[in-house]
Parts: sequence; structure tokens; C-alpha cells
Amino acid sequence: MNRFRFHPAFCIWRRVPILLSPGGVVLFLLLLIAVRSSAWAQTSPSPEIPFEERLRYYLDDKTRDAVRDLLAQERQVLQLVQNLHAEIKARGPEGLNADQAGFRQIYAHSDTLIRSYQQELARLVDVYDDLQKLQRVADYRGDERLLNQVADSKQELLASVDDPGLYKKGIYSSRRVGRMLDEYTSELDSLLNIYDALERARGRAQQQNNADALNSISEQQKRLFQVFSGWNKLGPMADTTMLRLRNEAQSLSLVMQQVDSLKESRNAQEARRLDAVKSALLNRVDKNLIDLLTHAGYSLTTYPTVSDYIDAWKKERLLDVRTRLTEYQIIQKRLLETATLDQRDRMLQRELGSLAVNFSTGEYRLAEFQIESIKAQFSPYYSYFVPLNYYLAECKYHRKAYDAARDLYSALAADTGSSRYRAASLIRLMQYAATFNLQQDFLTHYERLLEEPQADAQQRAFAHYMAANRFFIDNNLAASSRAIAAIPRSSEYHMPAQMLLAIVHLNQNDFAKAIPILQSLTDETSFPWTDLQTAYLRNTALLKLGLIYYQRGEFQNALSYFERVSQGFENYDQALIGQAWASLRLGDYDRSLARSSQLLNNFLASQFTYEALTLAGHCKRLLQQPLSALNAYRYIVRSQNEKEKKQAYNLERETAAAHERELNRLESEALEKKQVALYTEIEKIKEQLSGHLEVVNSRTDSGNLLLQDYYDERLELFNQLDDLEAVIEIAEQEDRPDLAEQARKQLARIVRVLETYRSDQEVVNTAFLLDFPLADKEASREYQRTNLTEVVRDLELEKRRLERNVELVSEYQRLSRNKGDAGSRNDLDLLETDLSHLRDRLSVLRKSVADVRPEPVATNAELWNDLAGFGLTDIIYKERSSRLNTIDQYAERLKGIEAVLAERRSEIESRLQGYENDIRRLQDSLLSRKIQLEQLERQTYFDKFYFDKKEQEQEGWEEQLNRTQTP
Repeated sequence: MNRFRFHPAFCIWRRVPILLSPGGVVLFLLLLIAVRSSAWAQTSPSPEIPFEERLRYYLDDKTRDAVRDLLAQERQVLQLVQNLHAEIKARGPEGLNADQAGFRQIYAHSDTLIRSYQQELARLVDVYDDLQKLQRVADYRGDERLLNQVADSKQELLASVDDPGLYKKGIYSSRRVGRMLDEYTSELDSLLNIYDALERARGRAQQQNNADALNSISEQQKRLFQVFSGWNKLGPMADTTMLRLRNEAQSLSLVMQQVDSLKESRNAQEARRLDAVKSALLNRVDKNLIDLLTHAGYSLTTYPTVSDYIDAWKKERLLDVRTRLTEYQIIQKRLLETATLDQRDRMLQRELGSLAVNFSTGEYRLAEFQIESIKAQFSPYYSYFVPLNYYLAECKYHRKAYDAARDLYSALAADTGSSRYRAASLIRLMQYAATFNLQQDFLTHYERLLEEPQADAQQRAFAHYMAANRFFIDNNLAASSRAIAAIPRSSEYHMPAQMLLAIVHLNQNDFAKAIPILQSLTDETSFPWTDLQTAYLRNTALLKLGLIYYQRGEFQNALSYFERVSQGFENYDQALIGQAWASLRLGDYDRSLARSSQLLNNFLASQFTYEALTLAGHCKRLLQQPLSALNAYRYIVRSQNEKEKKQAYNLERETAAAHERELNRLESEALEKKQVALYTEIEKIKEQLSGHLEVVNSRTDSGNLLLQDYYDERLELFNQLDDLEAVIEIAEQEDRPDLAEQARKQLARIVRVLETYRSDQEVVNTAFLLDFPLADKEASREYQRTNLTEVVRDLELEKRRLERNVELVSEYQRLSRNKGDAGSRNDLDLLETDLSHLRDRLSVLRKSVADVRPEPVATNAELWNDLAGFGLTDIIYKERSSRLNTIDQYAERLKGIEAVLAERRSEIESRLQGYENDIRRLQDSLLSRKIQLEQLERQTYFDKFYFDKKEQEQEGWEEQLNRTQTP
């Protein structure tokens, strides 16, 4: 029983789940299992989640992060306005009139734009009028060269007027946009009328065979085509052609994505080969066709998707919030420029006060926006922003954006001017490295923290405790002991460190040092509602002491320590199995059996289930209950077959999970394009897939003890129901209503029995409703470990891909700022925000996966399976031998009985033969007597009455016989 293990957490407290339910629930579950297979075989019902509800959830998932950011920015604007109002009020009328607070700088800007736009447009119109005059003059003089120059100038001027950059300088309004559309439609109609006139002229020219006119008309039509092309409106395209093009483009995009994903897990040579394949594929694409379609306004999607609407909405809302925020930041900047030193400090204190309140109330995203704003606005006047950088990292850490927080902590740890916050940053980096199992990084940060002069005692103690756990996990017990020794007694980590030290000594088989430490921990008194950590450590120490004394052969001391463990302790099942073994060694078989049964009743999925069953079977054999022990051994042996079934089910589930992922992708596409029919079909397929898994999972034996009892006893009742229904049917066919009514009454009685069957019993643990729960737990744990390994690998690849994308976006942002392209900069800002949200979500997922780390269930199933098999074989052999002896005894007895029966038979046969002889003699005597009487009667009649003619009373032969026999 060498089970010395340690959990590095301070306190792990888990209540055992209890489910109180009447026995009728078990009936319902059994009936549900019975009809489940046939139910799934029928037509699947309509999807439980309507399309509109699913689409609403999909929109919420897609916009959740954006809405939170927009809400935080709106609150940022509100608090900025409040702070500006307070500052303006504090400065008074004189200060406000002196600097105007930047109001004119904001609200006069639109008038300046409108005037500059109108002036530029008026100048272009004047120039166009002058060119019209020059064209008429050149046409009048017949100077072809001058005429061409004027025409080229007009074309350049028209291009300038049509330049979208010019219109961006104007202020858009609904009236102005409508007027522009009317002008565009009118001009397009004019051009189409010209084109129709040219077509009519072409017809007349063809009738007259005028080649010069045909050439001129073709030239004019070409110019019109050029005008149409410049307006991004080419000729019509068939829908089928556009659909094929869209499918090909999507296929090409998928191929490119697969090539990029393959490059992540390949070496340099294969990556270069994939790049060559990608380049060759791109070279074979007709770029002219793509450019033509792009300029013509065609989209490679059939219609705008939900994501298109979401992106447009996010862009609009983001620009709106940033515009209003920028307006007030301009006012703030003007106030800072005109402020004195005291006024500037006062403004900074207000901003920091709002930031502190938001951080303390958990508004971390709002605090991040405020920190970035403070650094941008106050950087010309202040240079020390290390505290803000630290709290920015803390905001990201508390938001679980661990990767982004790690970058900030690393920068703080590398900054020589942030000594005050360097120790705290190193602590966070150690936590990050410990979480994601970065051993080398952890040791590096630990060494740097020990050399940090600004680290306080609490930080050093926590670092030593984390390092001790890390060394213990790496089996470096000496280093773990040194780290524990460095933790002072006054530290809050002293008690858990002492427990870890005791575990270190136990793993070194140094019981003399471990026992005093554990006994000191058991003397700590606590109450569960005041100090869970102390209760956890105390119960763990009691458990370890019990194991130590059991290994040393002091079973009574071991039993006393096991019994002192609290029943609410999460490892109480280990205390129960310890009590059972100690009681067995002390010869108290009834108590050992009782503790084993208690563990099985309350912790059926415990890792000690097989051990407890083996122990219970052994105790039952010692108590002369071999048949009961046989059931316990059979459960252990059958559980291994059940584990193999669960593993096969997990393989089926893995295949189904792959199909479900593909269905989820198709479902997202259906939601994106709002295809209700496709969504309905996908939901039906998912429902059938889930039903298939349920049917596969139900193909198991009823293995637990409670269900086995219910099954055996209720099966007979169900068979009786079937028989009674058959009797009723036959009685109705034979027109026997009395028999049918009697059968119905009997059927009603059985139904009442089923309704009230064991209704007084309660299910006290949900594990009873599972088949072989521990085998299922073992197979599920293996399945989880396999899947988590693949998930961790995929997450790391996705993390590197996201980091590269973030770097590319940063580079594009730098280029867009240099070019002054506001539209591209806004798009890149939106893309950067989306990537940061995706990175944060990825961090949360990586942290969740790292926290799970499912360990294999240490059941030692092979050992207990072998012992159960030996016990099973021994019991069967002894039972067989005993029954063979009984059969031999019965055979001997049967031989004696057969001899006695043969003797009695002979005696009875001789007696029967004598009886038959007596009866024959009696019959012969009676027959001769009868003959004599008949002869006498005839002789008397002949003598007395044959010749006598007198009437006289005749005497019957019976009277005559009696008379003759009377003396």
C-alpha cells in the first residue's frame, strides 16, 4: 500500500455528489434504456433548437467580444467627459476663455472641409469650361494636334472629378448621396441612349454598305465600353458561370489553407517544396480574370454573409466611438497644453482615480483602454509609466489573456527601471511557466527572482513553494528540500510546504523524519467553515500516518489514524480501504467487510473499487459465504471486458466527433448564409449521430449490483405481463369474457406491483446508475489523455500562426500610417482587434487544457483481476469438489435405498401373490357354493312344486339359503 502522493495545490475540497431519488426513477431509467434503441431507429424529430434561436446565439458569440469592447469604450468616453467637466469647472470662466478648451478646433473642422471641397470643385468646373472653349477654337482652326491635347486634358480633368479621394473630403449626407445617385443614373441613361442610337445607325449603315460609317460606329461603341468599364459595370454574366467561378475560388482558397497548415508541421525541405507547389498553383491562376471580376464589382460569394454584416456593423460602431473619443481627447490635449503643473497633476490624478476604481471593480477591459489613453495623452509630460504597464498586464492576466500578459510581464522583468514591479512580474512569469510546463523558463525566472533585491519575504516564500513543487514533480527531491527549507515559519505557505517536505521524506523512505512532521500537522485544529486548507492538510497527514503504520505492521495504530479522517475528505475512500485492510490483519472480518461495503456503496467509481471487491470476497470466504464472494469476483473479471467495450465505444465516439466537427463547420456556413433548409438537415444528422452514440453506449451488460438485483427480479414480472396479454388475446378469440376479465385483474395487480416496487429505497449515489463505472472511468481517462495531447499540439500550432498574423498586421499598420490611408488603417485596426480577441480566447482554452491534465486511474486492475480470477477459480473448484462429494454420498445413499426398495418389493410381491391365491380359493369356494345352492333350489322346486297344483307362498332362494344355514 505504497501510495505516497502529493497534490501541489493549497487546498482541494470536493463534496461527494448525492442524489436522493425514489425507486420509481430507476424504473423510468430502465424503461428508457429498453426503448432507447427502437426510438432512435425511427425518424428523427425536428431540431430542438429553431434556426432563429441558433442564429441569435451565433450572432451573440460572434459579437460578444466586440460588444464588450464597445461598451468599455463608451464608458471610457463617459468617464473622460466627467473628468473634463470637472477640470473645466475647476479652472473657472477665466481659464476656459483663455484656451477655449479646443472646441473650435473640433467643430470648426467640418466647415473648413466643406469650403475647401466646394472651392476645389469650383476651380475644376472653371477649368473644364475653359477647356470646352479651347476645344471649340481648336475644332474651328482644324488643328488636330491641339485638339488631341485639349481632349487629353479634359480626360484628366474628368478623372480628377471622378476621383473618390475628392469626394472623401466632403461631408456625406442622405440628401447628397441621393443627389449623386440621381446624377449617376441620369448620366448612365444618356450613355445608354447614345449606345442605342449607335446601334440604329449601325443598322442603317449596314443597309447602305457604308464601311466608313461602320468603322466610326464601332470606334464610338468601344469608347462607350471603356466608360462602362471605368464605372465598374461590365456586361452580364451567366449565373452558372459565376457559380462555377465561386466554387473554384473557394476550392483554391481551401487548398492554400491546407498547404499553409501542412507547412507548420514539416521540416525546412518539405516547407520549401510546399512553397513551390503553392507558387506553381498561383501562377496557373488567370490573374486578368480575377482583376476583371474585382473591378467589375462581382463578389466570389453568392450574397453578403452574416459575417459581412457583422464586420460592417463593427466597423461603423468602432469608427463612431473612436470619433467621439477623439473629439474629447482633443479637448483633453488642449487642456493639458494650457495647464499648469498643478492642473496637469490634478488631471492625471482624476484619470488614475477612475482607473483604480475600474480595476478594483473588475472592469479590466475598460481599465486597459484607460491605461492606453493615459499613456498617449500624458506621455509628453510624464515619462515613468511602469506602474501603468504593470497594471495593464494585470488586467490582461485577470481577463485570462495569458499570452498577452506574458509579453508585458517579460518586458517589465527585462526593464532595469522597473525594479519595484520586477519581482511581481517574475512571479507571474513563474506561474505561467508552471501552468504550461515550461521547465527551463521556470528555472530561469526563479533564479532571477532570488537575485532580485526588491523582492519581499512573501514573494520569495511563494517562489520557493512553487519551485519546491516543480522540483518534486521533476523528481529532484534534494532541490525540493532546499527550497522548502528557505520558506520561513511565519509564511502562509509554511504548512503546505511542510506537508510537501513530509512527502519528500516518504519518497526517500525516511520515515523517522516524516512522522514528526505529519504528527505536527495532525495537531492543527480547524473547522470546515473557517479554514479549508488546514482541514485538507490535517486529513492528508492522518491518511499518510495510517499508511506508514500499516507498512510497519502496527495495524491498530494504522486503524486509529484511518478512523480519524473526516468523512467529507475527498480521499476518504482511501481511508476506508485502509480501515478494511487493517481490520483484516487484526482478524475482524465483519468490520473489514463492512468498510469494504461502505466504500462500494458510496464510492463505486473509486480507484479502490476492485481492491475493495477483492477484499470483500476474501472476507466472505473466511465467513463461509463463498457464493456471495463469487459475485464480487465475477464483477472484477467482467469489468475488464467492459473496459474493452468502452474503449471500442471511444473509438466510435472519436469517429463521430470528427463527423460532428465537419457538421459544425457546415452549420456555421448555413448560419452565415442564412440557409434554413440546410441548417434543418444538419441538425437532423447531428441528432441521428448523437442517437447512434447513445445506442452504441447502451450495448453493455448490467454490471453493477443494484441494477443487477432490479433486473433479475423485474424480468419475471415483465414475462408475466407478456403471458397475461397472450391469455387475454386467446380468451377474447374463444369468447371467454370471464377468463379475459380475470386475466385483466391479474395484469392490473402486476402493474401496481411495478409502480410501487422498492419505492421505499433511495438511490444515494449517481454511480449506481452506471454500468461498470470504474471501467468507464478508466477508458474515458485514456480517451481524454489521447485527445488532450492532440489538442495541445494543435493549440501550439494555432498560437504560433496567430502570433505571425499579429506581426503582419502590425507591419501593415506601420505602412498604412506612412501612406496616410485612413480607410486601410481602420480596417487593419479592426483586424488587429479581432486577432487579439482570438488570441485571448486561445489563451483561455490553453489554460483550461493545461489545468485538466487527466492522470491515469491507478486501479492496479491487472493485479486485482488476477487475484479475483484465482479466487473465482478456487471457489468454483472447491464448490465442484464439494458437490462431487455430495453426489458420491447421494449415490451411496441411493444404492442403499435401492437395496431396501428391492427387498421391500420382493416382500410386497410375495404378499401380493399370497393375497391372490387366497382370493382365488375364496372365489372357487363361493362358486362351488353357488352351484350347490342352484342345484338345491332346482331340486326343491322339482320335488315340491313341479306336481303340486296348490297356490302357496313361494320362498325365495335367499330365504331358503338362510334357512338352510341356520342351525
